[in-house]
Amino acid sequence: MAPYFKKEVGIKMEDYVTKNIPCQLCCKYSLKALKDYTPSLDIVCENCGAIYEVKSKCLSVKTLPKDIFCNGGNFIEFKKNIYNGLNLFIILYGVDREKKEIVIRNIYYITNNELIQEKIIEIDKKKNTTLSTIKIFDRSILKSINIKEKFLSFKDLYNNLIKTLIL
Repeated sequence: MAPYFKKEVGIKMEDYVTKNIPCQLCCKYSLKALKDYTPSLDIVCENCGAIYEVKSKCLSVKTLPKDIFCNGGNFIEFKKNIYNGLNLFIILYGVDREKKEIVIRNIYYITNNELIQEKIIEIDKKKNTTLSTIKIFDRSILKSINIKEKFLSFKDLYNNLIKTLIL
């Protein structure tokens, strides 16, 4: 069940960004999720053409750590998209299993320039695979985005999964 939820949460997070966050370059609410599984490219601004990747990480601990490591997808595609102007949103969230809610704790925005310079964030290739790891050593220096709606329900997702498992 966990891999299924992880994938679906990723889709929910992309939708959340497109509905609640303006393009960080043109400041218009014109972000659109591609939903075509393009490697390391989830969202495009329909106004200015800015491109974004959305990464989410579940951290249900009481106090968030200073450093954040998360999966970054295909290393070569990620690097290629960075050099084509990719920007990055990282969403940290927790899960309330009883209420079946996702609680968004923080959303960070990393500019394309910051991705290229790799001073506050590193993208490393994992050994013996094509995948990458995103390493943030001090999340306090990242640009945090203010959000109004912090709760996302996954009751429907959970109920649909249970139905398919029973049938």
